Amino acid sequence: MPIVSVIIPCYNGERTLRETVASAGAQTLTDIEIIIVNDGSTDTSGQIAESLQQHDRRIAVHTITNRKLPGARNYGIEQASGRYIAPLDADDLWHPTYLEKLVKELDRVGENSAFAYSFLRRIDENSNIIETKPSIAINGTALQRSIVHNFVGTGSGIVIRRSAAVAVGGYDERVRGSEDYLMQIKLAAVGEVVCVPEYLIGYRQSATSMSISRFAMARGSLEALDIAVSEVEGINPSVARWAMARTQMHGMIQAAKSYRFGLAFGLAFKGLYNDFVGLIADGFERGRRRYGRPHAVTSSETPRHFNDIDPTADVVELSKTFRRKRLERASRLEAGSLSTSSFHRTPLQLPRAGL
Repeated sequence: MPIVSVIIPCYNGERTLRETVASAGAQTLTDIEIIIVNDGSTDTSGQIAESLQQHDRRIAVHTITNRKLPGARNYGIEQASGRYIAPLDADDLWHPTYLEKLVKELDRVGENSAFAYSFLRRIDENSNIIETKPSIAINGTALQRSIVHNFVGTGSGIVIRRSAAVAVGGYDERVRGSEDYLMQIKLAAVGEVVCVPEYLIGYRQSATSMSISRFAMARGSLEALDIAVSEVEGINPSVARWAMARTQMHGMIQAAKSYRFGLAFGLAFKGLYNDFVGLIADGFERGRRRYGRPHAVTSSETPRHFNDIDPTADVVELSKTFRRKRLERASRLEAGSLSTSSFHRTPLQLPRAGL
């Protein structure tokens, strides 16, 4: 039985699949299986996967009728036999030490841990670094903090204890675009979080990747939060209110950019109702930092390939923003040292009408 089952869902990923599978196969933790789920691709992804299988006995290829990303991941989990599940999107990359380091930390913490994660760098179509994402290390009980901030940031940056994945029922197929965020919240409700504070994930952004569709991601985030607040036990209502307000305002911005002005107005109203003070404070801080945000690469610099950079270099910490202050308050709440009365209380306005 392998230690880790790597799940690579693939839909029309012929341009990047070889490089992604190579990054999984090059892991220093070699006791793994690599499950490629060809999710009804109409390009040559299936043939590429089968050719890769001929050169690495650890690779298994499954071709299914298109189930979308969460469904393909769930299919892969059903086929997996490893103690840990490591999803990897067909256009992303891992540093060679990724699995070794995250599994080591999960083993150290023991059965109470639900998942481990590390930090990410955004990469382009040539796997050169676009940006080093500001990150924060979260450890221990983290349900409230997982609501306040999507600290993982990508579905390819998490290694899950198999028993925890089964306990939460896998990925929620009702959500498309933020099913990994909802999975993170559900996992944080059943176990502890472990962080390896290194940049071990290359998160690709291209003209065709779903991550580039800001409006779709905003819609998915609202759907994920709505389901989490409605169905996951233990979420503090005030924490949920602030997170929902911030997500609604992000949705408002993306709706306006898509010329959906009526929808944008409705989301703005709900966001301000849920957390007026927090959104105003967060908006001022975002404006002040807008042009000073640190990036790993600018247009004037020589491009740097993801694999050529030390994962401990160019660390960009989440600054002392209003969001970080909310994270600190949520952490104290999880530790039992902060009463719920410390949060502003108003009825929560959920986006029932959707985006």
